Amino acid sequence: MDIGQVIREFREQANMSQGDIENKTGLQRSHISRIENGVRIPDIDTLMRISHAMNRPAWILLREAEKRLGFLNLDERM
Repeated sequence: MDIGQVIREFREQANMSQGDIENKTGLQRSHISRIENGVRIPDIDTLMRISHAMNRPAWILLREAEKRLGFLNLDERM
């Protein structure tokens, strides 16, 4: 599970299309697709723009990706 998959899941949960994200962020739909498919890793600015378009803080996306990758055990750290 990478950050792109988390972005896709959160986008779909928000009932948004890649076109919706494109319109809110100015990022090209093809760029968003490459991120969601794991071809590209978003830089912090891109991650912030995408997360704000979905009305989610970027740290939530990062925390979910870290949790799924097993980088941290949130239950033990919080």
